[in-house]
Amino acid sequence: MLVTVPFRRPLLHGASAAGHRPRGTARVPNRSFPVSSRRPWRCRIRSRAVITFRTLASGSSGNASLLELDRSDGGVDRYLFDAGISPRRLTNCLADLHLGWRDLTGVLPSHFDRDHVHLNIPKTLAAHQVPTLLERGQQKEAGQVGIPGDLMRFHEGTLDLSSETKLQTVRVPHDEHVCCAFVVEHRGLKFALATDLGNVPKAFLTVAEGADVLAIESNHCPELLASSGRPAFLIDRIAGSHGHLSNQQCVEAVQTISNNRSPNAIVLLHLSAECNHPHAIENLWRERLPHLLASLHIAPRNETAGPFRAGREASLF
Repeated sequence: MLVTVPFRRPLLHGASAAGHRPRGTARVPNRSFPVSSRRPWRCRIRSRAVITFRTLASGSSGNASLLELDRSDGGVDRYLFDAGISPRRLTNCLADLHLGWRDLTGVLPSHFDRDHVHLNIPKTLAAHQVPTLLERGQQKEAGQVGIPGDLMRFHEGTLDLSSETKLQTVRVPHDEHVCCAFVVEHRGLKFALATDLGNVPKAFLTVAEGADVLAIESNHCPELLASSGRPAFLIDRIAGSHGHLSNQQCVEAVQTISNNRSPNAIVLLHLSAECNHPHAIENLWRERLPHLLASLHIAPRNETAGPFRAGREASLF
C-alpha cells in the first residue's frame, strides 16, 4: 500500500489558522516545508504476517487446537485441528476468544478416534456448514463417524488453502487409522503439528524443518509407562511403532526440525496423565535441548493455552 503524505506550510508560534501574524514576526514563504520541493514524501507499508496457535484441550480425554492466519488483506483464516471435545465445550472455548463456529474456515482431523472427533461434532459441523479438510484416505472413516459428505474437501497430501497459504500432510503411524500430521506455510511462516504417532516419519521431519511454531506429541516417559501397572499388551501398544511418542522420541524429532532455526514456540501435546510428568520432561530437555527451554510449553488437558505466535513486524520505509 502506497501512502502519500502532503506537507503543509507550518504555522509560526502564536499565529492563527486564519493566517494572521503577530506583530514583529517574519513572513513565511508560501511553499512546502523543504523536505522535497518537487515530489511528495512517500512510504510503503507492509501488512503484518502473523500466525497464532492455541490449544483448547490436549490428552486422552479430548484434543482440539486453533490456528489463526493473518491475511494480507486484513482478514483472518481460522482452522480447527481436531475436535475431540463436546460441541458445547468447544462453543465455550470459541466464545472465550470472541469467536463462533461461523468464524472457522475449516476443520482438519488428524484421525477419527473419539478423543479427536467427538461423537456429536459432525452434527455441529453440519449445522454451521463448516468444511472438513481430509486426506483422501480418510474419506471412509469420516463417513463412518458422520461427517456430512457435502462438507468434505479432499486433497492428496498438498492443498493450497489460499493464494497465501499451503497445507501439506504426512501420514503417520497410529493404530489402524489413517492419521495425518500437518505443516502449514503462510506468508513466509511455518506451522507444524504432529500428534498420535508411534514414530516420526522422515517425510515429516523434512517438511517441518524450520517451523516457527511447532506442536508435537510428548505422550509418555518410558520408565513411568513401564511401572504404571497397566496390562502388558497396552504398554506394548503405547510404546510400539504405531502407538504414541515418548518424551525421548519427541526431543529427537524437535532436535532435527530445529537444527537450522529455533522455533518461536514449541508446544507439547497429548501428555499422559498417569505415565508422564512435567518434571520428567523438563529434566530431559535441560539435558538434551537446554537452548530451547525458553520456547517450551506444555499443553494443559482441560483448558485453553496460548496464544503462541510467530510473525513479522510491519516495516515502514
